[in-house]
Amino acid sequence: MVSWLKEKRFSMKKNSFFSLLFLFWTIFTGCADWEITPKPIDLNETRQRLLLSGDEASLYCNLGNRGVKIFEISDPTTPGLLSTYDSPGKAYDIALFSNTLFVADGERGLQIVDPGSGDHPIPKRIGHYSTKGIEARSLTLTPDGTTLFLGTATGLRIVDVSTPREPLYLSRFDTTGMITDLVLSKDQRRLFMVDRDFGLEILDVKEPKFPKRIASFAITGSPLSVLLLENEKYALISNQSEKLHIIDLNDTLHPKLFGEITLQESSANGWAMSENPNRSELYIASGKTGMEIYNIGELEEIRFLQRYAADAETRGLTLSFDKTRLYLAEGEKGIEILDLSTPGDIRPVGSYRY
Repeated sequence: MVSWLKEKRFSMKKNSFFSLLFLFWTIFTGCADWEITPKPIDLNETRQRLLLSGDEASLYCNLGNRGVKIFEISDPTTPGLLSTYDSPGKAYDIALFSNTLFVADGERGLQIVDPGSGDHPIPKRIGHYSTKGIEARSLTLTPDGTTLFLGTATGLRIVDVSTPREPLYLSRFDTTGMITDLVLSKDQRRLFMVDRDFGLEILDVKEPKFPKRIASFAITGSPLSVLLLENEKYALISNQSEKLHIIDLNDTLHPKLFGEITLQESSANGWAMSENPNRSELYIASGKTGMEIYNIGELEEIRFLQRYAADAETRGLTLSFDKTRLYLAEGEKGIEILDLSTPGDIRPVGSYRY
């Protein structure tokens, strides 16, 4: 009887061992009947920011609830995915300084990330600033990377990030609505903020601990982003409609409406904008209608030049340092690289699809 029990116990252990071995084998060889499905991409209310590394070998792009994608683009014809930072929240905006990535991560606040290096980088979080559940939606940095301006659902937070592992709160400026975009003037004295429920706010931030309002300008249509033109004498404000507003800033204390740009398609909206001063051209990621290009040599007579019909909804763009290529974020589809070297002739160079 004792001998039989020992044999039975040994048989059960052996069967358990082989069962576990079979389970691991089916998982790693893909023979299991089930598989892990990635969560659907959610880009609702998300503008995609495209950032280039200093050597233009890497491209960073936020992808909403799927974090931040880092692409290898040293050969523009065959861009590849280097790595992904899977942020705990929703990556609405990003900024880059040296080898540190900053992520406006929705309700999870500000994530500060070391993106890694080498052929197989592994991004890892090195710092965090909590917004206590208030959505972080936009951000920008001072050129020296020491001060960060964080746009949230209730206003501005200014954070000292000179030590990325230990970000420190400096001050705040409350607004009526969500801050969807931020641009710092070249002299670092003025901050231009887009308040989704109001319009344009201009702050004096030369002393980051004591931000002060300089002026404001009301804009209808849920404004989205801001671009400064002609040595910061004008601001171009896009919104969730086909109308873009040109604001005259020559008298900073009294900004006024200078003009408007009406996009070619009524279903378009200005998710992102970029200027090519070499050609006096304006590029607009216009959502479902692709990309539109305008000549802005004379703001009194802005001319539509052409439209590029992308394969998917465009939500972000940026130019190469020499202005001969354009990187286009196409929502949940991926990215596309375009050749702009010949005026009037946009040619696809390469793309990456998720």
